[in-house]
Amino acid sequence: MFHRAVGSRSRGQTLVEFALILPVFLLVLMGIMDLGRAVYYSSTLSNAARETARRGIVDQTCANLLSHADQRTVGMANVIVDIEWLGAATETFIGDCPLVGLETQAGIADVLHVTLDYDYTAATPIIGNLVGTIHLHAESKFPVEATCVDDATPANCPAGE
Repeated sequence: MFHRAVGSRSRGQTLVEFALILPVFLLVLMGIMDLGRAVYYSSTLSNAARETARRGIVDQTCANLLSHADQRTVGMANVIVDIEWLGAATETFIGDCPLVGLETQAGIADVLHVTLDYDYTAATPIIGNLVGTIHLHAESKFPVEATCVDDATPANCPAGE
């Protein structure tokens, strides 16, 4: 009989310990998942900046570049895209295209600078309150290889893929 009473107490103790540890375990697990999402979004942003800049070195049409950046950041709402051209020698500002239709005729060897910014918020409310919003930033620079801003004759523009 004495053995039975100790076993009964042991099961109750295990249940209480489990109830105390479970929330902490779930919080750590969700934190790891949110950290993984943040790393994934950071990698996606970096790749999108690089791929958009690679396209922009042969096609300077703003609508194409903004669309390309948007396609590469699927699942990320409110990504801020900034595209500007800098002079080849001194990297002084030549022009930008924050709005569709403001294409700049960049010359060969001018530098295309693509910047993407995104504010990441954790999916778990508790983790989100603990760490707040994380600002993710990616940028890429490449020298212009071909000049093309003519949407009407895409056959004249090299493919930027």
